[in-house]
Amino acid sequence: MANPRDERDQPSEIGKFSDLEPPFAERQQREIIVVYAEVELFEVLGADLDKFIEQGANSGTSLTLASTCLSVAITICITLATLAMSATQTALWTGVGSGLGIGGLGFGIFWLRTKNSLRQTVTKIKSRRTGRSGGVVQSSSGQ
Repeated sequence: MANPRDERDQPSEIGKFSDLEPPFAERQQREIIVVYAEVELFEVLGADLDKFIEQGANSGTSLTLASTCLSVAITICITLATLAMSATQTALWTGVGSGLGIGGLGFGIFWLRTKNSLRQTVTKIKSRRTGRSGGVVQSSSGQ
């Protein structure tokens, strides 16, 4: 009786390409790639980059502070209208609420004035377009 292990050690016919038809075995593959790339070039100065950094940070911070101050001021106003407090506490919270309301309005006005400045900087950079760079890249390979 033959050992079953001996049969498994023999190479199998699966994966061999000797029985394929000649046209398939001799087929050549050809690949052609054509890419057109174009890049617009703009002149960006160091001052423009400084404006991006400054305006981007200030605009987001101003909007955040405005919304926070105004929401806390409105909450204090609603609380003062619904709760009974002593005159000293009412005066204290009225001052805090008024200060936050004025601060929120100030930050909101600052945000409204500066929100379009980033767009204006980008428009100014786009007006300094220096040209276009691009071309056709062709590649072909065959075996």
